[in-house]
Amino acid sequence: MHNIEVKNKIKILCEFFSYKITYENDILRIFNPKNEISIKQTNKNQYLIIYNTNNSYDEIEVYENEVFDALINIIYRIDLEKIELNEFETITLEILKEFEYSDKHKLEDTLEKIIKQNIENKNIGGNRILHKYYKGYLILMDDLNGCLKSNVIKL
Repeated sequence: MHNIEVKNKIKILCEFFSYKITYENDILRIFNPKNEISIKQTNKNQYLIIYNTNNSYDEIEVYENEVFDALINIIYRIDLEKIELNEFETITLEILKEFEYSDKHKLEDTLEKIIKQNIENKNIGGNRILHKYYKGYLILMDDLNGCLKSNVIKL
C-alpha cells in the first residue's frame, strides 16, 4: 500500500508533466507516449521503480526521499537511457532558501502572493534550484549539476 502523501505528490507530478496515472494491485503506473513507469512500495520507506529503457526495462529500489528525484530524472531524460540518482541530499525549503534567496523571507513572501492570487501554476525560477509552484506544491529540481535530489513539497 502506498503512503498517501507520496501518492498525492506523485499525482501532482503526473498532472504537472502531463502524464497519465493508473493504480492497479498496489502499483502506480504513470505513462505518456515516451515513458512507462511502475512504482510499488516494498517497505515502509522503500519503493521499487521500474521504467522503460531503449531496449527493455530497468528497475531501481529507492528510499522515500529519492522517489521524486528518480521520477524527475526519468521524465527529463532525452533518450530512454538508464538513470542515476543524484548523489547528495534532498532539496528542502532550507536548502532552497540558502541557494536562491539572500533575503530568507523573500521565498515566503513570493509564495504568499501566489497563494493569495489563487495562481495554480507558476514557474518561480532559480539559478541553481529550479522551483515551480503547482496547486499548493513546490516542485524542486537541481538545475546546475544534478547533485541535489529533486523533491516535491506540500505547502
